[in-house]
Amino acid sequence: MEIDSICLKSIKKNAERITIVSQERKTNELFKILGTKKPSIGLNILQESGLMNFVFPEIAVMYGMDQSNEYHHKDIFYHTLEVVDNAAQLSDKLDLRLAALVHDIAKPKTRRLSKSKGYTFYGHDDVGARMLKGISSNMKFSNSTRDYIAKLTALHLRPISLAKKDVTDSAIRRLIVDAGEENNDLMKLSISGFTLISGLVEFSSNVEFALSTIKGKSGVAVFRISGKSSHKNIISKTCLLYTSP
Repeated sequence: MEIDSICLKSIKKNAERITIVSQERKTNELFKILGTKKPSIGLNILQESGLMNFVFPEIAVMYGMDQSNEYHHKDIFYHTLEVVDNAAQLSDKLDLRLAALVHDIAKPKTRRLSKSKGYTFYGHDDVGARMLKGISSNMKFSNSTRDYIAKLTALHLRPISLAKKDVTDSAIRRLIVDAGEENNDLMKLSISGFTLISGLVEFSSNVEFALSTIKGKSGVAVFRISGKSSHKNIISKTCLLYTSP
């Protein structure tokens, strides 16, 4: 999909006029974009046209912010769009796609440059979860959506940090308890965050190794994530945990 150049130029010129539209309407249109097969197309048009500055300014500010390291090869904005598209391939759930859009929302605020490590974003998970309380109010999200996206944002790094070969049973179980009913969605969000296949391969391998240490133990059941994705077989092999009732 491409927008006509004359139309795009006109939208850019009049972008600020969208402020006369109610927030409820703007949020509804945002959810319509998230509900498409490839949300990044509509989200990118919002950014290119200047509308994102008025529809969702906390996302607009991500544009052009470098985060170069071994796991991220794009700026924060385009990395986020890839994560949203990956999540869309795994689930039709709008709140999960929204969580993918906002999971790194605090990166611009926590971005620091280290001489030895490059750009760092320490604490962006916790800061982001707190930010989403106020943002949800401004965006007119429902209370359930607010709580859901804040929870997944706060926890989105946990599966990655626990997918190590020295992970303990207790550490995995703590994540199960903390994630609760969102275990499945949390794992899908974490997988969606790998926009480089090399990182996903390592993550998948480490997760399976970790799960093999507790498989079959009391109180734990092992499930599989399935879904049509560019990650294909890697996704289908990746396990997640769910606490048995």
